Amino acid sequence: MKKLILILLCLPMIGFGQFDKIIFSSGDTIYGQVIEVGVNDITYQHKGETTNNVIKKRELAKVIYTSGRVETFQGLKVLEVKIAKEENDKLYIQQKEELLRGWKRTESLKSFEIGFEFGPSHTSLKGNDIVDNNPNKKSTIAGGISFQYNFPKIFSIKTSISYDRKGLKGETITFTDILGNVIGVYEQTQDFDYLTIPILARFSYGKRIKFFFNTGPYFSYLMKSSLIGQRAGDGMWVDNYDNIKDFKKFDMGLILGSGCVFLINDKLLMTFEVRDNIGLYNIDNTKLPLYNNAKLMNQSVNFLFGISYIWDKK
Repeated sequence: MKKLILILLCLPMIGFGQFDKIIFSSGDTIYGQVIEVGVNDITYQHKGETTNNVIKKRELAKVIYTSGRVETFQGLKVLEVKIAKEENDKLYIQQKEELLRGWKRTESLKSFEIGFEFGPSHTSLKGNDIVDNNPNKKSTIAGGISFQYNFPKIFSIKTSISYDRKGLKGETITFTDILGNVIGVYEQTQDFDYLTIPILARFSYGKRIKFFFNTGPYFSYLMKSSLIGQRAGDGMWVDNYDNIKDFKKFDMGLILGSGCVFLINDKLLMTFEVRDNIGLYNIDNTKLPLYNNAKLMNQSVNFLFGISYIWDKK
């Protein structure tokens, strides 16, 4: 009785093995019998049928014969490309789903981020006729370590400890001789090196890419101030004056910023931000009659790139 049951179970497999396995370049598979392999075409029959079917070799990937021999054809490359594309599509969909799950998890929990941010900055001074009539912006850098506490959903508090160079590129003065020939050029640049701490309220929105805007005050401490004069032409020389006493140590203002955040994985974020720093405090400490005691205030625009790491806090 046991032998009979075993034979009955094996009968479908025996019958199944009597047919060739024909795999097309489209990925479809049938069982049948290959009748003839020609120069360009292949003739075959479906399992249980006697009708001959003809197909081009380029439309066929491979045939696994009943003997176990495998023969490949031109359509195999097409099938391999199709399979690779489907796998890439599945991987892309999986990655998107993982990112969305990461965002949802991040949004649903309180979390803390620590990272760094840096980038170019365009700065100037505002506040008196001499400066305002010569609004030559100076290109500098800004950057530092950032800290951010995320509340569930859309609200965050962000701060940082950053180095921020500000200042002004002064008016260029050209010297000529009595015939009008240029004999020298003189330029003057004012540099301020600040340690800056902003305190920002951030509001975010979006799914795959988070867009945000933030605002809040900043507080700066002046570490160094230099007035640099350069002359080129009839002999080149550079003057570098430490004029930190001419300016107040403290500065403050208002920040308006916006940008976007990309989730690299469930722990790393990449940020791009444009930040407008509006000085609200008079930094002039000279009180010279030349300025009529007018105010001097820093102005700058930062273009910041940042990377941060997320710590979850449940």
